[in-house]
Amino acid sequence: VLAQSPGYIGEYYNNRLAEGQADPVVITAPQTTGPINFALALASSITGTVTSSRDGQPIPQGADVEVYTPDHNWGASVRTDSTGVYTAPNLVAGQYIVEARAPGHVRTFYPHVRQIELATQVPVTAGQTTGNINIVLEAGGMISGVVYTATGGGRLANIEVSASADGDAWR
Repeated sequence: VLAQSPGYIGEYYNNRLAEGQADPVVITAPQTTGPINFALALASSITGTVTSSRDGQPIPQGADVEVYTPDHNWGASVRTDSTGVYTAPNLVAGQYIVEARAPGHVRTFYPHVRQIELATQVPVTAGQTTGNINIVLEAGGMISGVVYTATGGGRLANIEVSASADGDAWR
């Protein structure tokens, strides 16, 4: 059973925030089951602007912003608008890590670090908006090339190529 309303954190019966953790409510007809009561907390939000270090302007195609708790529980996933502004809504009061990324730029954590361990946790108060959580994305380098078949040397299409960072090197 879920209770939700704009401006409040939706919750499942017995103070559960996720459906997979919800306590079941057994209903036997024609009986009335209850009381099934809820106490909804005020929703909070984080807002800010994401810009590019190239020119100080918003990322033309938008940037993705992820907000999660220090123990990596998801809080929100949003995209910046055409002015670079984002708002991550419906957050429970607590501490959050904010990450921004966009094509051609280096993934960055608030305030301006590459490693999550160095990120500043953003405090969020119930019912309040925490503002000015701004992030500047550094222009990133690129890797280019072509994938060929091992036997005939023909080009392959629709191939996913990935790289992982090892310090400043990519593997």
